[in-house]
Amino acid sequence: MAVIKPKTRMISFRLSEEEYEYLRENSLNQGAHSVSDYARSILRRLMAGGDGFNHTLVEARINQLDSKMQELDHELRRLLRLVEQRDGHPRSESRASE
Repeated sequence: MAVIKPKTRMISFRLSEEEYEYLRENSLNQGAHSVSDYARSILRRLMAGGDGFNHTLVEARINQLDSKMQELDHELRRLLRLVEQRDGHPRSESRASE
């Protein structure tokens, strides 16, 4: 059984309502005793580097999202060309990004 060490030091920072809710939801989902315990465990993992926080998985997920964004961009441009062909005139790039 783990020995609980008394917590004698404190840090403080502010969160937006959305950030706090995200942290609270994740702490509940992970079964943490409190938001503070959850935040402390996340901080420990971040400070430990690859031991507790898998940066490789995060990077892989970012790469997946980037790939999806490129696919969406390609599809959007394809659809734009179809609309241009149907209408008989090209649309400017600036209007396409609106």
